[in-house]
Amino acid sequence: LEAREGSIGLPRLPLPLPFETLRARLALGGDAMLRIEELELLGPGLELRGEGELGRAADFAQAPLDLRIAVEAQAPLADGLRSFGVALGRDGRGSLHLTGTPTRPMVE
Repeated sequence: LEAREGSIGLPRLPLPLPFETLRARLALGGDAMLRIEELELLGPGLELRGEGELGRAADFAQAPLDLRIAVEAQAPLADGLRSFGVALGRDGRGSLHLTGTPTRPMVE
């Protein structure tokens, strides 16, 4: 999967994050409904890299989400992310763990 010139929203962040490229390698089936083998989002002052899965459930809205994302952000975007509770070090690096479900994701 590849997309260019867009934006993506994350839970607890009121503004979408713009990106130049978004790439993902996905696998359907097996132990999970969807496995995110590789995720990369590159944008102005921001890099996200992650992996995880969407578990099996009878209803898509109830499928368990487990996605780990490494974040690297530059100022002023890093400061903006910190103000919304995203834990980033002084170097603008941090990580997010998305859990919950597709309709009710939670950031840890």
